[in-house]
Amino acid sequence: MRMIGAAAFLGVLAGWASAEGAERDWAHKDWRAEMRGEVCSIHTGGDAEGSFRLEFDRGGFNAEAIYHPLWYRSEPQPLDFDDGFEILIDGEAIWLGDELSVYVGADEYGDYFRAAALTSGFVQELATALRAGGRIGFVVLRAGREPALYDELSLSGFTANFLKAAEWCGFNPDALPAS
Repeated sequence: MRMIGAAAFLGVLAGWASAEGAERDWAHKDWRAEMRGEVCSIHTGGDAEGSFRLEFDRGGFNAEAIYHPLWYRSEPQPLDFDDGFEILIDGEAIWLGDELSVYVGADEYGDYFRAAALTSGFVQELATALRAGGRIGFVVLRAGREPALYDELSLSGFTANFLKAAEWCGFNPDALPAS
């Protein structure tokens, strides 16, 4: 009896450890879903264009939406801290661009970059708009110059990948928790 109990306990520990270190990848059309440990993400772009990703912790907590414009390390950073934004869905501006702000991050090589992140409480509204659209565009508004469309990315496959992330990280795709 003790051997069975010990084996069951070790089995539970092994299952827990594998869930903690879970790595999953899935792609559909122009989007890709990944799970690394307790974090799910979906993303598009990145090949000679900017990239856009949404990330979620288990249960959908700490949802993030991050836009990285294309940047070559030999060039100046494409975003300034004073920049404003418009988010376009199928060419039409939605009000959520006002909720994007520039931040500094570091990549896997230790190089610093600037990207734009959406205020976390608005990720659900953005995801709902993305599920109904065909393309997302990012317009940068900078004092002293015309608005510039930096990227327009396909939403083909977004919904399937968003639902996959919801499945893996255990959240309701229609009701992300307030973070």
